Amino acid sequence: MGGKWMVAGLAWFAADGPVKDLYRHFRLNKTRFAAGDDYAGMREVCARLAAEIESGKLPSPDLLLIDGGRGQLEAAMEAFARAGVAVRLVAAAKGKTRKAGEETLYLGWRHEALRPGARPGMLVLARVRDEAHRFAGRYLHKRIEQQISASALDQIPGIGKARKLALLRRFGGIEGVRRASREQLAQTPGISEALAERIFQALHRG
Repeated sequence: MGGKWMVAGLAWFAADGPVKDLYRHFRLNKTRFAAGDDYAGMREVCARLAAEIESGKLPSPDLLLIDGGRGQLEAAMEAFARAGVAVRLVAAAKGKTRKAGEETLYLGWRHEALRPGARPGMLVLARVRDEAHRFAGRYLHKRIEQQISASALDQIPGIGKARKLALLRRFGGIEGVRRASREQLAQTPGISEALAERIFQALHRG
C-alpha cells in the first residue's frame, strides 16, 4: 500500500486469534522497481518472508493469504519458488462492492477461481486481511509523519502540517515535491497558485 511510499504488512492469526509477536511490516526498496508496481512489491515482500521462514525467525504458516487477485498470487508463488520455500497460498480479490463475503478466491494449488459467498470462513479471511491493512496503514502513517517532522517545506511561509502532509502524500516525499512543476503543486488540495510559486522558488534556490 501507499503508492510511492510503498509499504506492506503481515498479520498472523492462530486458532485463538492474532499473534502480534509475529506481525511484520515492510518498507519496500523503490530502487528495485517502479513505484506502484504491485507485482514487484509482492515479489519483494514474499522473498523477505521466505528468508524469515527459512532462517527460523517465522514459523511456516498453514496458509498465507494474499490481498489481491491472480496476478498478485502468481508474483507471490514465483518469489517463494525462487527461495525454495513451500507455502500454501491463497489470494482474495475484493468484489465490486468491496464487502466481506463477496471476494473471489484464487488458490495456489488449483486453476479455477472460487466465489464462496458470505460463509463464516470467508468472514475470517476478511478479518485477517483487514487487520493486515490496519497494521500496514499505521506504519505508512508513521513514515509520513517522520518526513513531516523534518522537511524543507518547514521554512516556507503558509505551509503548515496539513499542507505538508498533502504535498508529501501527493508527490511521494520531499524529492517528489521538488521535481513537481508549479502547475502540479497548485493542483494539490489547499495549495493556491501563489503558494505553489513560493514553494517552487524555495525548493529551487541556487
